[in-house]
Amino acid sequence: MTDGYYITSFRYEVLTPQGRVDAGQTVSVTLPAVDGSIGILARRAPLVAEMGAGRMSVRRPEGGSVEYYVAGGFAQVREGALTVLAEECAPAESLRPEAALAELERARRLPTDTEADWRRRERAMAIAGVKLRLAREQAAGTTVQYSSE
Repeated sequence: MTDGYYITSFRYEVLTPQGRVDAGQTVSVTLPAVDGSIGILARRAPLVAEMGAGRMSVRRPEGGSVEYYVAGGFAQVREGALTVLAEECAPAESLRPEAALAELERARRLPTDTEADWRRRERAMAIAGVKLRLAREQAAGTTVQYSSE
């Protein structure tokens, strides 16, 4: 029971190449896809989406939410459960503007000799830029939904 309304929860799991980041029950998840933000609720139709870079918000059944920075990978809704396979995922509160700025500077220095190099550099800059915006929001105590890819 939340605010007088019955809210159905569903299972979710967030995985990276390093292992499980989070799993449990949620009432909603908002995540960045390459073509915009997607909201997931219980009983959603099956879905596969390519992840962009941005904030993922997991709303807990008991109230409150957990915020993550995610980049790359895929999200799948199947049999009433959400699985996020992210290339990169970190709690939003762990982001630091200085580290994100350094990552952006490293991305700017990547080679652009070939078209593939240029695409890699542009993707790295876009991801680092989103991470920097999220880190600055966390430092300022504000939240805005960003997605970039």
